[in-house]
Amino acid sequence: MKKNVFVMLVMSVALLFCSCSNGDHEEMEKSIQTTTFELIKNQQLFSIGNLVPNLVEVKGDVATIGFHKSARLFSITLTDDLSYQSVEYLKKAMRDKTPLEISILNSNSKEIGKISESPDCHINFVSGNITPLSSRGADGWAIDISQFDDLMAEARRTINWDYIGDGCYARAHAVRRMCERMGIACDKVFIYGSFSITSPKFDCDVYWRYHVAAAVYVQYGDQVLQMMIDPALCPYSYDVTYEEWKNTLGGYVEAEYTAYSGIYYMNKNGGQTMYDDLYLDTDTTLDMYKNAKGC
Repeated sequence: MKKNVFVMLVMSVALLFCSCSNGDHEEMEKSIQTTTFELIKNQQLFSIGNLVPNLVEVKGDVATIGFHKSARLFSITLTDDLSYQSVEYLKKAMRDKTPLEISILNSNSKEIGKISESPDCHINFVSGNITPLSSRGADGWAIDISQFDDLMAEARRTINWDYIGDGCYARAHAVRRMCERMGIACDKVFIYGSFSITSPKFDCDVYWRYHVAAAVYVQYGDQVLQMMIDPALCPYSYDVTYEEWKNTLGGYVEAEYTAYSGIYYMNKNGGQTMYDDLYLDTDTTLDMYKNAKGC
């Protein structure tokens, strides 16, 4: 099996805070006049939480929007002044790294229906550099097969893996918490690129910019294998190696890291990270998608 490079982030003193000053709001009000954009009216919308935009790209009459944490790309159809103003608002939030409350038609939709100010003005991104670490599997971190089976059974019992569309970051962090409680060492594998996946369970398609899952190290005879905990991507397999997991993604890979399990989200270059040590965002996201299914 391919060796992965283990990484940790060396913290720098540069912290990037979201901007919530009155001056910024006044400037935005002068140019846009509103901080709430109801793009789809008279419908019950599905909130996907407080997210920071990191991609705003306009082609023709469609704007493609990406957010930190979320693996999916979303869209806004540009039909009137409000939709164009909402895109400018998203661009400003991207520059300022400001979280916004985003709602879509339903859990499987890509169309943004509402954008509004987020009450959460304390999302911090930490800058850092990637430093290689040695292999945990070679340093006594491995568990036996029975421990791995217990972990998989608990993960499948307590986490909703039926929704493949998004939330991988929260599921991976929930597994990390589970491993901590069971005394099992784990890491996270982050992989970036352009991925097209057909769910074998629901026969639907999903497109991701990145994916993340928790990894543990299992002793099989005289071998230690890095095993992935990801029943959303591999619903019918219990023993999934890193290579098998990676090959299931389909598409092309731009970057991949095996990282410290405490990292909640990390961008493609490893230069900005998010943490959720209290599992607040983890539990909010899991609750948000607890009844969702498919893509």
